[in-house]
Amino acid sequence: MSGNPLSDIEGRTFDVAIVGGGINGTATADLLSRSGYDVLLVERNDFGSGATSRSGRVNHCGLRYFDRGEPVWNFIKRPGWFLEQVRRARATMKHRAEMALDYSNYMQATTMILPVRQSDHASPWMISAAFKLLEALGPSSVPLDARHIPRSVWDSTPYIRMMQSDEPLKGVFSFREYQYYWPERLAVDYALAAEGNGAFINNHVAVEELARRDGGGWRLMLRGKGQNYTVTCNARLVINAAGAWADSVAGLTGEKAKKRIAATKGTFLVVELPEDCAGHSIATFDRRGYPFYSLAVPGYHTIGPTEWPNDQNLDRPVSQRDDIESVLDNFNALFPRHRLSPKDVCYCWTGIRPMPHKPEVEGKQNLIPELHDHAQEGMPDLLTLAGGPLMVHRITAKTIHDTIKKRLRPKRDGVARGRTQGAVGGSRCFDVREMKALEPDAMRRLVLDEHVATLSDLLFRRLGTGWYPGMALDDAPRMAQTLGQTLGWSAEQIEAELANYKREIQEFECPTSQD
Repeated sequence: MSGNPLSDIEGRTFDVAIVGGGINGTATADLLSRSGYDVLLVERNDFGSGATSRSGRVNHCGLRYFDRGEPVWNFIKRPGWFLEQVRRARATMKHRAEMALDYSNYMQATTMILPVRQSDHASPWMISAAFKLLEALGPSSVPLDARHIPRSVWDSTPYIRMMQSDEPLKGVFSFREYQYYWPERLAVDYALAAEGNGAFINNHVAVEELARRDGGGWRLMLRGKGQNYTVTCNARLVINAAGAWADSVAGLTGEKAKKRIAATKGTFLVVELPEDCAGHSIATFDRRGYPFYSLAVPGYHTIGPTEWPNDQNLDRPVSQRDDIESVLDNFNALFPRHRLSPKDVCYCWTGIRPMPHKPEVEGKQNLIPELHDHAQEGMPDLLTLAGGPLMVHRITAKTIHDTIKKRLRPKRDGVARGRTQGAVGGSRCFDVREMKALEPDAMRRLVLDEHVATLSDLLFRRLGTGWYPGMALDDAPRMAQTLGQTLGWSAEQIEAELANYKREIQEFECPTSQD
């Protein structure tokens, strides 16, 4: 296995230990290490392999704070709440501009179509006002390019020509939205940047125990995947950023911690749509009033998601028949002029969304992350992040950083802020679109430098080729050989790893497409 030997940290004391290597945990590790903190980052699986990899991959502009599928009078009746939405929208627009400018190699722009149906609470004038407000709140360097599409061209507008004709639309808008090519790559690079600034990072390492230390802080017992020994280290503060598994991590203390996570299950389908939809996405609401998307990525579209209370094992969420049928039913109800069947599904994925546990809004989308201090529960120096969507992950990281800064002084001077850099790119932030063309030597260096332990790590989180139709099955044998030769595997280990990857790919198959 590549990566840092766990034995290197036996008995060591860190300023901050971050448990969970998703987009929020890795971005926080990057920011804290640049500020001079001695950071430990551990992830039970691979960096970005949880909710980060199973998201819709949209860097939302913040319109959803205003267009929430509810009457506008709710904003008027609660002016304080409305002002809070304005504050969040301003921060989200700033985040959007930062990502589009400083991390452009990870992002692609898409033209987002926004129809306003008769059944929607919003009216065209409200949407226009919301866009004007967002434009005023956000930096001018990355405009929304929002426009009201004239009725005369609706029939030639992607998606709109496929919509229901017996429910007249009140209006149609378009604006510029940004999507990640695949956010796991960014999570990996945040982790690598943290390592470059002195952090100790390791994936495929589980925390088996959290124990209070006399005088403050925590003792962590760690075990690497497939290892028959444990390592113990210490941390002055622990950040529990384990996403859907955060309640389980808090439970490792042996104390009775409050429930913080409300996990929901969401399924996306990968399909091919008409050529005029290329580069165009659409945002609307399904029949339950939940957001529903068709998102353009090179060569295909992702449609969904579902949004169900989670009733599955968190570790292996899979797409079931009801999930597939729900997404297809919603799509076909919205676009009856281009109906899809299970046979049109290239593949699908299901993920677990870790939202803050709030009984009053249970089962609904809650976009506001929360950072909980467990001191009142008898667990000082333990902070749990509940929620934290992709669209504001750097804001979330800064919130955690600023909270820690009030409690701990860093051990060393910070370093100048720079763009996140991947190990393969050396001194530059490489373009993720170049990953498929890496030369053999660069591929071997990637394996060694980027903590690659499995074929899935390589094809999904490092190269991204696993997400394209075909899911890199044709290239998997060659990549397994490269991985095995680099890490010193036997022929039997290489074959076993290839078999593991093929079994994992089966979880992405559409369960109704062969009926």
